[in-house]
Amino acid sequence: SSNALKHPSDLESDDVRFAGAIDQRLGESWRVAVLADDRFGRFRLYPGFELLLHPTPAQEVRLGFPESSWRWRWAQQWRFEFAVFPDGGRWRVRDPDLERHSIVRLSSWRAAFGLRWQPVEFLEVKAQVGRQFETTLRYQLRDGREARVSPSDATFYGITLNARI
Repeated sequence: SSNALKHPSDLESDDVRFAGAIDQRLGESWRVAVLADDRFGRFRLYPGFELLLHPTPAQEVRLGFPESSWRWRWAQQWRFEFAVFPDGGRWRVRDPDLERHSIVRLSSWRAAFGLRWQPVEFLEVKAQVGRQFETTLRYQLRDGREARVSPSDATFYGITLNARI
């Protein structure tokens, strides 16, 4: 919640979420994994898999679950990509007076086109545009009442700067 850190005494262990994966390559083309996160709207432990293909030296196709993508390196520092992946989470929301708490769960899918520029090994800039679809928001109050909303599909865009230290 945006106001969670304004009142540290109200924080609970439920406000911190673990996300991780253990994966293993099986030969040149396959990868299997055990993932743990809340991107489907609720914290879960679930399997993942991926078939990695290289149709040309500059292209990479990853077919799998929970994400599939196609990447094309068209110059040394530039890469174009298309990906489909889940996007979600779970968090606790508080009103400004900390009198009402609710749990919000978001689950949706995204399809995105991206352009990555990596001028040096430790720095990357990514521009992305895509569509968010099959979105569901679930609100659950402490008294157990629940509301469910399915917003319309939406276009998203953004620019990300990643730096490795």
